[in-house]
Amino acid sequence: MEKEQIENYWRNNKQEFAGDRRSKIIYNLSKKYIGEKTLDVGAGSGALIRLIEGAVGIDLVENEIVSKGDVTNLRFDNFRFNTVFATEVLEHLNDENLSKSLSEIWRVLKRNGYFVLTVPYKEDLHKNMVSCPKCEFEFHRWQHIHSFSEEKIRRILYQHGFNIVEIGVKPFSLYERGWKWKLLSPIILRFHKEVSKTLFVVAKKI
Repeated sequence: MEKEQIENYWRNNKQEFAGDRRSKIIYNLSKKYIGEKTLDVGAGSGALIRLIEGAVGIDLVENEIVSKGDVTNLRFDNFRFNTVFATEVLEHLNDENLSKSLSEIWRVLKRNGYFVLTVPYKEDLHKNMVSCPKCEFEFHRWQHIHSFSEEKIRRILYQHGFNIVEIGVKPFSLYERGWKWKLLSPIILRFHKEVSKTLFVVAKKI
């Protein structure tokens, strides 16, 4: 899919971004890693940067607080940021753009800066494939290309100059519903293995 088509897809998307729904959860999990200067790539509506004083957000689709930008070609100086967020972004990138994006994030981070990211955990991509009724073209309903495990994300991040500081599998789909669901999540997961999960990762620039 061409970049213009991708931009049009997200510009016309009427549903709430996953990263927006989970912004407070992600913020609370990563508070101690947030430095003086913060960048959020793929910032969506800007829900996360609203929680962080002075934070900058970019996305393919801009709005009043999020600037238009492309994670594969960040228009920022080297060593600009203490912390970079990419929530529900990497799964959308093909191999070439994934490598470019991680290299760009590494470049704009200060030495010992933190990269905080979330991706769907071990997603079965085939389950969310849909077909256009007119042309029968098959595609993932959320434009996901990659499925990530702990081992895969560790390997890719290390190859691009990052060490893992924290990694965990979180049932964010339950956390979104409130604190009672969060408390009950271990029991729910025991009996409902199909609950979607998210990989929460904090990596440090080597």
